[in-house]
Amino acid sequence: MRQAGGRLSLSAWFRDYVYIPLGGSRVPAARQAFNVMAVFLLSGAWHGATWTFLIWGGLNGAYVVASIVSSCWGHRMPRYSITGT
Repeated sequence: MRQAGGRLSLSAWFRDYVYIPLGGSRVPAARQAFNVMAVFLLSGAWHGATWTFLIWGGLNGAYVVASIVSSCWGHRMPRYSITGT
């Protein structure tokens, strides 16, 4: 989705030029997990070429993959609130 002025957000760029060409979510679950991890690792590398950013991308990707896997099993990830409500 393009923003005002014709600019593309970083997340939209990763979606349009990395995730969808890899097959997006219209592939088997294992391939979808690979696609998600690839996008998040590239996102970490985009933010900085140090191990901390790659680990950050890998952890975020792992959390999203865990959410995808748990929803395939019929479970929902618990929702946590900062305010405690």
